[in-house]
Amino acid sequence: AKILINLGQLKEGQTMLDPFCGTASIMQEAALQGINAIGIDNDKRTIGQAEKNLEWLGKKYFENWKLMPGDARKLAYYIKKVDSVVTEPYLGPYFKENVPYDFAVKLKDQLEDLYTIVLKEIHKIVRNKVVFIFPRFKTNIKQKVSLNIDRILLDSGFKIYSPLDSIQIPIAYYHKLSHVERFIYILEKC
Repeated sequence: AKILINLGQLKEGQTMLDPFCGTASIMQEAALQGINAIGIDNDKRTIGQAEKNLEWLGKKYFENWKLMPGDARKLAYYIKKVDSVVTEPYLGPYFKENVPYDFAVKLKDQLEDLYTIVLKEIHKIVRNKVVFIFPRFKTNIKQKVSLNIDRILLDSGFKIYSPLDSIQIPIAYYHKLSHVERFIYILEKC
């Protein structure tokens, strides 16, 4: 979470959005750094767990965060402006083994649609950088299934950003035994 926030180039007092906040790991780290964090998740039970996790930080950080149930595909309805967005979006169900190929292809198509819609909404409200994780699926036929990142970015009005020549984007973030590989992208508006 700390790495993602650092890649988002957020500073103390700025506002970060996590539109897939889950149990609020990224938001907790943001609050600890003095960054105002807004979290949205479509699962009300998960929002309750996130609230407990954030309250655990104590009163010192209580004013640094806000949670709300909501649909990431309608962000501009809930939020007017944020400095940056940092998120690990929904990557599909949890897999205990490599993904059946046909399922991976269907999931890829669903996630491409979801991410395009969400990034279009993010484009309306973000001032600075977006840190977004995209998955790649290992399949049962030893063929990996990747999303069409170029199309998603083109359709949503973003381009890849690299803060330094020495940092190659995307940043691979997974273990060799992972069934879903994660790639961290830093994005900026075109």
